[in-house]
Amino acid sequence: MPIYKMAWRNIWRNKRRTGLSIAVVGFCIGILILFIAIINGLQEQIIKSSVNTFTSYIQVHRKGFDKEKSLAGFIEKTDDMQKQIGKLPSVEGVTARILSSALISYENYSSGCLVVGIEPSNEKKVTFFYRGIKEGHFLEDQDEDTILITKTIAQRISAKLNSEITIMVQGYNGSLEARNLKIKGILDLGNPELNQNLVIVTRKTAGELTGYKSQKISELAIRLKGNKGLQKTTNEIKNILKKHKSFYGELVSEKDNDLFVEEDIEDNFIKTEKGIEFEKEFEVLSWQDLLKAIVQFIQFENSVVHFILMIVYVAVILILFNVFIMSIMERKKEFGIMKAVGTKSSQLIFMVCIESFAIVIIGIIVGSAIGITASLTLYFFPLEIASAVDIFNQGMLRPQVLAILNMKSLLLPIAGALITGLIAPLLACREITKLNPAEAMHSS
Repeated sequence: MPIYKMAWRNIWRNKRRTGLSIAVVGFCIGILILFIAIINGLQEQIIKSSVNTFTSYIQVHRKGFDKEKSLAGFIEKTDDMQKQIGKLPSVEGVTARILSSALISYENYSSGCLVVGIEPSNEKKVTFFYRGIKEGHFLEDQDEDTILITKTIAQRISAKLNSEITIMVQGYNGSLEARNLKIKGILDLGNPELNQNLVIVTRKTAGELTGYKSQKISELAIRLKGNKGLQKTTNEIKNILKKHKSFYGELVSEKDNDLFVEEDIEDNFIKTEKGIEFEKEFEVLSWQDLLKAIVQFIQFENSVVHFILMIVYVAVILILFNVFIMSIMERKKEFGIMKAVGTKSSQLIFMVCIESFAIVIIGIIVGSAIGITASLTLYFFPLEIASAVDIFNQGMLRPQVLAILNMKSLLLPIAGALITGLIAPLLACREITKLNPAEAMHSS
């Protein structure tokens, strides 16, 4: 009788033990597939929450701007650049922003802050922080003398909705600009760091305060349709920006004492007969470059997943090892007879390995069916949970258990099970190599 037929027959000689072995493997596979899918869902929600709150998937700056966010690091004439980036198939929205440090005051209170000038209609296509409005209304494109502040800043300066506050900004050319603005809305972004210092105005207002007017901006924020093509889209944007790399600012005489060089902005200075030209370099940063803490958290989480996988499979190896030790000891006399008639130890080991693989493969089929079904159920019908966390309440991140299946969530458990199915019988099969046919045939 062929070895594989004998192996298949032997599997069902003790149906209860085989059934329990299949159940253990199947249960572990199913639970691990579901566990990894839930981790994938959590990570996807964390990424979406982070990029949707303010950061966006990709940002474009002058090279060096992200270090200090100096007003000297402006980008000029971006309309054509925005249109070209917006035409990329993976891009869902593009918006321009102006960023600057500022001081706001109301009555006897004042506070430092980061003022961000936005294009309200475009910003809604890129981020979701407009959902954080707790009082009042979000900005509109035509607004000029209005401002949005966070609830933390409102409490700090004792301001309320419709209060008129004073904002003071030092422009990029060194001049000090002040303006009275009416609070149109109060935000809660669900992020303590942003709530501490963020105020929002329209791009037009920010342009007048900083001296940028309508020609200059600090950054472009870009929203993608998904995180999957992040690196590819980043490279495509870099290629687009190459066409815009060598545009120049005003020519400056080398004798001009007002020539100011911002050390953190990595420009090239080209001497010509007329003076000095500034060749502006760009940098394209994905959320992975901007949100290092999130990347480190995801890496740590993946390490924990791998550690749990290792522990589970060590346990499965021990269980299968005991199963096959028992099987071999029960068939000791049978193996002795087979060796006596000329069957090699390697053939017996091969037969036991086939038995192990058959049990593991059946377990994989059963477990995969369970894990995939459970994961798809939690994908289409996420488990909603109650939460008092602000970031959940404003819709940035939904309080739910969501499972997302991918190749990783399937291959890791299955690959581990197959390796387990090989190691466990090989450990047990040491008994076969030590088997003496004469002694085995006379054993009870």
